[in-house]
Amino acid sequence: MTDQLRTIITDSSGAVNAGSGVLNVYQYGTYAHDRERWNPRRIAEDDLVWLYDRFVQPPGYRDARNILMDRRTVLLSGQAGSGRRTAAQVLLYDLASPFGTLHELLPETEDGRSRLSTDHIGAGDQLWLDLSTANGVLWDQVQGELSSFRATVLERSAYLVVILPETRELRNEFEGLLVEIGRLSEKRVLEKHLKISEIDLGQDTHLPPEVAENLAGQPSMQRTADIASLIRRARDQGQPKEGPADWCRRACVAIADQSAQVTDLLGKHQSGFQRALLLTVAMLHEAPSHDIQVATELLLQTTEHPPNDLPLLVQDDLAARLQEIGATEDRFGRVCFRELGYDRAIQIHYWNKRPDLRSHLINWIDGAIRSPDLTERSRDGLAERLAEQCLRGRYPNDWSTLIDLVLEWTTNERRGLLPQAADRVLRYGLEHEEAASVFRRKIYEWSQESRLSKCLVGVLVAMCSEVIAKRHPEQAVVRLHHLTRRQRGLPMPREALLRLVADSQSLRRLMFSRLAMTFGQGKGSDRARWEVDTTLFLALSIPTALVRSPDRLAGPLLDEPSVRDHLAACWNGVLTEDQVIGTERIGSWLDEAADAQRYREVILDLLVTACDRQVGILARLYGVACLWADTADTSTYQARSHIRVQLLRKIHTARSRVAH
Repeated sequence: MTDQLRTIITDSSGAVNAGSGVLNVYQYGTYAHDRERWNPRRIAEDDLVWLYDRFVQPPGYRDARNILMDRRTVLLSGQAGSGRRTAAQVLLYDLASPFGTLHELLPETEDGRSRLSTDHIGAGDQLWLDLSTANGVLWDQVQGELSSFRATVLERSAYLVVILPETRELRNEFEGLLVEIGRLSEKRVLEKHLKISEIDLGQDTHLPPEVAENLAGQPSMQRTADIASLIRRARDQGQPKEGPADWCRRACVAIADQSAQVTDLLGKHQSGFQRALLLTVAMLHEAPSHDIQVATELLLQTTEHPPNDLPLLVQDDLAARLQEIGATEDRFGRVCFRELGYDRAIQIHYWNKRPDLRSHLINWIDGAIRSPDLTERSRDGLAERLAEQCLRGRYPNDWSTLIDLVLEWTTNERRGLLPQAADRVLRYGLEHEEAASVFRRKIYEWSQESRLSKCLVGVLVAMCSEVIAKRHPEQAVVRLHHLTRRQRGLPMPREALLRLVADSQSLRRLMFSRLAMTFGQGKGSDRARWEVDTTLFLALSIPTALVRSPDRLAGPLLDEPSVRDHLAACWNGVLTEDQVIGTERIGSWLDEAADAQRYREVILDLLVTACDRQVGILARLYGVACLWADTADTSTYQARSHIRVQLLRKIHTARSRVAH
């Protein structure tokens, strides 16, 4: 096959239908509220554990690990397909801090920020930057910023792995960080994957000939993993009498180009009823027979196929018709082809060789997703397979078709079936290696629009929180921030943004930088934006989050001059424009100044600096401090009075500078 085979690994979570009938779970009116226990770090770690269990150390791995441990940065080179990206992630996972997060840096820029912004580095973070496809200009730009970026990596006890372009010139200063990752034995990789699936090919040192042939010619590590996955599927779908040799044979047939076999199959089954059933089984592979029956009827209706003239009692039952086309119902009631890989081969055939049917197929899938007669799993599967075919880019408007469907499925405050399909399509696009950046960009554009349906906002919040945040948390923050500003009547974006930032120094630092830009511009003509950012600042500037570090190896945010500058700019905006709204938060800062002697001077200096030597604002700040001190109880009165006196002294100093 010329098309890349993708294996999706899923498990059962959430609601499960254990009996007959259809189970519908409607989540989309309160989409973000239902995910309060969601944790992007935990989800990313689950993915990494899966990867780690199947990882085989390639040549050069130990050298890379030693350099990374010693210098906190390593540069990886190697051939395409050698597994450099996987090695980078496992290297970082090996050295993970209990406080930092593992995420990918992107060379693309947003909101005018530098390519390697130090705002993205949190205490103990594990970062990787994939430049394997970068051109010479981009590589030179990154090298120009790398030294200063590494300095911040060291300062914050983080780790950085950079995957280099295949052809590149490396500056002398970075030569000591370079390690070449060699190719692994494909046999070892295959055996490790099969061992996890409890498949033993035996003690023979030679692989089955079909497998050995597929592993010849240095295939990518991904293709080797795909073969292992197909062997596992062959075992799961096989007969009890079959063994490893049979599974390997079927897997190798499945991964080969099966277009000729599909053409022969369609030649044998020329009636519209048979071909509709073939395509339905391919698109709803492993769906229950009820769903196959319903979806086949919908396909016939969508293509305006003439009805069957035979009386119902004379017509063959579904089992007989499945037998005709080489499909069967397994012991779990799932319908699948007897030949492994036929489902994907038939999908590709219809999408590639029947452009005249393309619009009908899209309309059919749309109609099936809207049908309450299909199970949730079948509707989700149809949405994902539509996304898979469109993202192969066979036709010029394939990708835009998906975007149009997402908008259609999330209009008019819809609930239930259609938003979940939009979720599946966007999720598939965001996790697609080639299309991910396009889908992130589209969500970025949507996030800046003010007129979005509540349903679409809920789906976008979920995509930012659950998908983008796993690998690109800073981009998730940017999109959620825009959504919060423009969807002011909805609590979902704000709640998701605050949850995402809550436990991350780097994301809180990023938010202070963004908020400082707003306050630097004043209310101006966008009063609503200013008000939203004010409430965000007051929520994020909890003093305990600024004076305490989650990692003993990294200092608190308030130790950083750039953070103090941003905080001062934010406080200046709040104090200048509003006399009341910041009172409670100022009180909490003064509480911290009273309790934490180490940061007392820093906190008071920052508040006074924020007043920018403006007499009216200084007077307002002192008024808040007096009210705070006067409401003290007997246990805190002395400490609060002392803080008020210190603050007044600093205000006098600031006013004297104004006088001079």
